Amino acid sequence: MCPGDCEGNVSIQFDVLEAMLPEAVESLKERYRLLECISLRQPIGRRTLALECGMTERRVRSETEIMYRSGLVEIFASGMCATQRGAQVLKELGAVMHNVLGFEKKEKLLAESLGIKRVVISKGDIEATRLSMETLGRSAAAVIENYIQDGDTIAVTGGSTLRCVADSFNGSTRHSDIKVVPGRGGIGTNPEIQSNTIASVFADKLNAKTDILYLPDMLNPRIARTIMREPNIKKIMAAIKNVDMLIFGIGVADEMAHRRGLSKPITDMIAQRGAVGEAFGYYFNENGEIVYLSHTIGITLDEMKGIDRIIGVAGGAKKAKAILSVIRNIKNTILVTDESAANEMCSLLGLNI
Repeated sequence: MCPGDCEGNVSIQFDVLEAMLPEAVESLKERYRLLECISLRQPIGRRTLALECGMTERRVRSETEIMYRSGLVEIFASGMCATQRGAQVLKELGAVMHNVLGFEKKEKLLAESLGIKRVVISKGDIEATRLSMETLGRSAAAVIENYIQDGDTIAVTGGSTLRCVADSFNGSTRHSDIKVVPGRGGIGTNPEIQSNTIASVFADKLNAKTDILYLPDMLNPRIARTIMREPNIKKIMAAIKNVDMLIFGIGVADEMAHRRGLSKPITDMIAQRGAVGEAFGYYFNENGEIVYLSHTIGITLDEMKGIDRIIGVAGGAKKAKAILSVIRNIKNTILVTDESAANEMCSLLGLNI
């Protein structure tokens, strides 16, 4: 019997179990969430764990004592840690819990509705907890690692979500002759979330080469043309425009216009034209139509359509419209998002889950 059949049978069994003993399934979900949080944040104290999981300390104490007696966690003065057995249980339950939480059905419906390659949903709401952001980062990192091939040139963009993905990447699978480049110039003033920095983090995790693009994302077109003739810049731009894999984030239109320092007349115009989402300097309305284009340094929309492996990462319910507006233009995409954004997208698309 194939793995898919096994997962399907397990899912049916859980449906039966939930109908007969709903409290048992809820308890499983609760303990899985606690064990996952402990694994991510170890060592972690009871109070912090309760806050992260939205539970009372009394409930956390009761559940973690059961997990301790089962050999899933160890308790130290510094906090709780997952045991080797606990880590193995997490790994083996991952796919099952994905189905139990109803994510697989949502992923298929969203991918079909948007006409894209694949959707991957992680638990939680990245706007609500740091744990959910880390979970999204780990989910995206696992997807990326699965698609990397020897000899790849990989472009990455900037942003706090992409930085979390880079930090979550463990590079456990070794690849040869990998190069990581920034997908665009710098935006804003925070160096930690610039595409240059994120490219360097990825490169370090992959033991790969990297190039740094010491240019702001937005330049006067005349100045940009002059700079592009410089040999080193020309070489880097050639690498950026001939990548095998692209990892990018998606922004809310008005927030990105502010980050880019666009003038008030332009931001007002973008708002009047109904822009909701932004990627690579393109501003899209709810129908996915381009309503404004900034003159930016990096990969263009036409070039993106020629890249075989594209992975978009974004979460949070407030980004649902932005995600839909951007993804409608990039059909060769694998979208990694969180539960809150997925639910909101399903609602906006009128999908019945």
